[in-house]
Amino acid sequence: MERLSVLPVSFFPDFAVGRMTIVDWARMAKGIGLAYVDLPNWVFRCHQPVYLGRLKTELDILGISIAMVGTYSDFTNPDALQRRRELDYLRRDIALASQMGARLLRVTDGQAHPGTGLEQGINWAVEGLTEAAATAVDYGMQLVFENHGQPGGWVYDDFSHNVEVFLEIAMRLDGTGIGINFDNGNATGCGWDAVELLKRVLGNVVSVHISDTGSRATTLHTALGAGASPIRGVLELLKSSGFDGWICIEEDSGRGVDGIYQAVTQVRGIWNSLPEWKG
Repeated sequence: MERLSVLPVSFFPDFAVGRMTIVDWARMAKGIGLAYVDLPNWVFRCHQPVYLGRLKTELDILGISIAMVGTYSDFTNPDALQRRRELDYLRRDIALASQMGARLLRVTDGQAHPGTGLEQGINWAVEGLTEAAATAVDYGMQLVFENHGQPGGWVYDDFSHNVEVFLEIAMRLDGTGIGINFDNGNATGCGWDAVELLKRVLGNVVSVHISDTGSRATTLHTALGAGASPIRGVLELLKSSGFDGWICIEEDSGRGVDGIYQAVTQVRGIWNSLPEWKG
């Protein structure tokens, strides 16, 4: 599994108060045998080029690259001025991710704002993401749209919590250069059959968040294997289809480095136990 990375959600509280830095996380990842890491956009101190250049040099010395930077674009906001801000914020993150050598930038449609109608929200999301995709092309970046939940920085749940809304947006983004980051835990937590949903979008999937959730009624994550999501079934479908994209573990057990090591060992173990693709 060369394209394996980890998003260390268990350490988000430590990042938030400065107990952990990006370089700290990179050293930890290196210690458990990873060559790639995932990061949310808010852990970068600023967009200042000297800071980013020094940070990139430190990661290069460690032999760690960034697979994916996560953003929280909110193109479904009923305020037109705020939607313009969201596009500019995302363009800045595209530039940042490019300077850091990240392979992917995770994007979202937005929140389910009470003042946003269904068709209106879909149109706004597609319009904003498509405009951002043009900037991504200029920077050599790949945007990936995720079936998302509700991050801590949002007031409302994801606009595309409903599977049909997610599929409609994904269909309209087909051909824009935006791929899909499929999150199996979010799929299960939204009440969907994760394997069946993955089958419907597999042709556009560039990356996968392997995560787990406590039940089919919540997108709150749990330790891999302790929840309700069919992790093995998702990995089996990927491998049997010859998937060679990114597998990014969204680790949220709250058990620190031990939880991350267990998640990496579990995913690698399942993957290696599956038959090789014969395509």
